[in-house]
Amino acid sequence: MKRIPSILAALAAAVLVPACGPGNSSSSGSSGAPPAEAVAQTQRTDAASDAADKAVQITSEAVVDQGTDGQVAARGARTARSTVAFNYQASVDIVLDLDSVDGNGQDRWPHATGQVRIQAAGTLTGDQNAGTATYAVQTEWLTDGVFTDPVSGCSATIEQGSGIDYSLSIEWTYTAEDNWMISAEADASGQRTVVVQHDGQTWTITGQFTRHWEAVFTRAPGHFSVNVTAQGRREVTVTNGTETHTVVIDMAGLNSITIIVDGTVYGPYTAHQIRQYFNCNVE
Repeated sequence: MKRIPSILAALAAAVLVPACGPGNSSSSGSSGAPPAEAVAQTQRTDAASDAADKAVQITSEAVVDQGTDGQVAARGARTARSTVAFNYQASVDIVLDLDSVDGNGQDRWPHATGQVRIQAAGTLTGDQNAGTATYAVQTEWLTDGVFTDPVSGCSATIEQGSGIDYSLSIEWTYTAEDNWMISAEADASGQRTVVVQHDGQTWTITGQFTRHWEAVFTRAPGHFSVNVTAQGRREVTVTNGTETHTVVIDMAGLNSITIIVDGTVYGPYTAHQIRQYFNCNVE
């Protein structure tokens, strides 16, 4: 197995609102400040959602990076390389440490910790200078994966031994060490359970989700950039064993976010308003 630095681009989690059923409001909700209970349940749901969604992005980017000999993780910093161009493989086996640093010595994910194993198998076309790769990816947490929202303070844990399976496609063009571009897309779906610590209580968040993640990594002389978008769905139950709530977070885009708590619709909001009203680190 190969150990590489932890890497992560900015995360955007998105959800598609399901059709309204019995007890669900079909009308537009308030776009102002929500009640305290809706805020608390949204914070817990968002922390759990971020943990699951960021796990997909973290591991996807790790697979992207392994074919570049660490150039994506370096984030534009000059690093020693063993390969001249890109070198993607049909079989990948990586152990990723979320406490590792990038090429500038910075923690790539300062609000997350844990180790996850990533195994990917697929097909390749093209060569080192231009090509595509399509993978089936399997992940397994070797330790608990812990993600903390720096705004709300919610701590979400993905348990050791659990994992997410998904598909990943990568396309690259390489001209020189300081002139290349990579695009990647990941699709994941399934039911997830995440444990959240919030306000001195333990909450279990269980729900169904789909996730579509896209990223473009571009290196030009003196410049490195990442552009990330995402879509998906998160509909969960939130319980501490005494009380139970249902929550949906719908992010059609960073400027169109709707929250549904126990059938009541709030929003749509902008990302700035979500931070202002819900005190969540929505990305």
